[in-house]
Amino acid sequence: MSVRARLAIGAGTLVLTLAGAAGITAVTQRDYLFGQIDAQLESLSGNAVAVLARTTDRTGPPTGSPTGPQTGPPAVLNDVYVGIIELDSSLTTVDAPTNDPDLRPNVDLPYPTEPATRPSAAGSAARMRVLTTPLGDGRHAVLAISTRAADETFGRLTLTLAAAGAAVLSVMALIWSWVIRLGLLPIMRMTEAADAIRRSH
Repeated sequence: MSVRARLAIGAGTLVLTLAGAAGITAVTQRDYLFGQIDAQLESLSGNAVAVLARTTDRTGPPTGSPTGPQTGPPAVLNDVYVGIIELDSSLTTVDAPTNDPDLRPNVDLPYPTEPATRPSAAGSAARMRVLTTPLGDGRHAVLAISTRAADETFGRLTLTLAAAGAAVLSVMALIWSWVIRLGLLPIMRMTEAADAIRRSH
């Protein structure tokens, strides 16, 4: 195998390694961001009645809102959508994020009993992580958080990794050109000249 072929294989292996590392970094960061959202939803879901009671006390009772002790929820609700799926499968909004008051998840059957990504039916965010919890009377509490902040962070990270990868590839291309021009070409010319001399004799 020629030296040029070996260099090409080495460069290709390095590029694949860098691409794999960037992909793993991006996926790990995305999972971390979504994991934070899911942890908040699961924490609230474990005390859904108290969350509904807290938001009802703050915003006024919706039709058919549950009653119960006014204990506080285990997390801040400013960025959380809270609603109830009624017996007729309609969704009643109990509270919405303060920065996106029109936000409303698209909750279709089957209702997600674990955090799942669903498109929004209204509001400025495109997607939400949604979790539902049975209330014991045929209705379901709906808890949802917009993924916009996580998506934007993931997008910025992806662009940064792409820019860094492009910079690395540019440097590699310059090094490759330098190695070929100053290292391999003189050796190849000398080898060709030596072969020509041997053939002439």
